[in-house]
Amino acid sequence: FSSYQASPMRPLVMFDPLDSLWTYFDQTDGVVDSNVTCVAAGLGMAALGTQNLGVMVVRYGADPFNHNDDTLKYYSRSVRLPSATVNTMAFDRDNRLWVGTPLGLAYFDAENEFFYIVSLPEGVSSDVKALASDSRNNLWVGTADGLAFISAGQSQKIAFTTENSELVSNGIQSLFFDNS
Repeated sequence: FSSYQASPMRPLVMFDPLDSLWTYFDQTDGVVDSNVTCVAAGLGMAALGTQNLGVMVVRYGADPFNHNDDTLKYYSRSVRLPSATVNTMAFDRDNRLWVGTPLGLAYFDAENEFFYIVSLPEGVSSDVKALASDSRNNLWVGTADGLAFISAGQSQKIAFTTENSELVSNGIQSLFFDNS
């Protein structure tokens, strides 16, 4: 699928432009929170960040249009998500889901269904507003107080602010890489 979106009536809508087909997930599929804050798409799964219930992960099986082979599950603070409020999410090149919350950053271990909290470099806040993975699988984290770089493997972490870089503002709201 190449297009995902969220709406109050149908919190996850997917479109396949090759076949011009639409499918959606709603309350009949187990979606219990329509307060969706963000959507991320990975290989074989999609994730919805919510305002109050954490992350909803949909694993849509071999045929996304057949909901009988799909699984849908919510994950929140009980599996170490830093907050039940999700600001942003992104999948990296290893199909790992990264989640940014007002209280920090975590990635989702899909096999063990558990979040691992990742510390941010000193100098940026824990209020994560934006995430993007670059072509080398490094993670860039936009926060309310600066930009953080986390290398693939997490061996290097750097904070960028208006004081130590050419950023025009410390409040980072969105990030995008053209990885084509």
